[in-house]
Amino acid sequence: MAAPERWQAIAAIAPAVLPENAGPRNTFGVLAQLQEAMAEDDSVLHRLRTNANAVRASGLPIFLRVGDRDMFRMHDGTEQLHRALWDADIGHEYHLVHGADHVGPEALAAPRAAFAFVGAAQRRAAGTDRSDADRASEVEWRAWAESRH
Repeated sequence: MAAPERWQAIAAIAPAVLPENAGPRNTFGVLAQLQEAMAEDDSVLHRLRTNANAVRASGLPIFLRVGDRDMFRMHDGTEQLHRALWDADIGHEYHLVHGADHVGPEALAAPRAAFAFVGAAQRRAAGTDRSDADRASEVEWRAWAESRH
């Protein structure tokens, strides 16, 4: 979030984003060490809020995915990140997967979804995501939409 121009896309699977005011539910084991080591101004939430205009202007494709039964409670911080993106009017794709844990079947499905998202972003950036007919339809649609204002 500090340098959105450096990236073509962001795909985070059950990211280790500790919620603000994280409590024992979010900081057991190695996560307590992460909380101790991370300065407040180094958190992804702080970086997002500091750089929201740049992130929004970049059009950076952002993908978040986490299970609602994540054993490390990663869904708490991911939900807070989703809401911060929403509040900043930054488009993103967010998957809160019902019944999914940090491990198990979701550990196989989540990387596939993330790679598909990144691949689609790369195809868009290269201009290979649509046919010439798709592009012509988009131009026509935009012209129509502009004529309505």
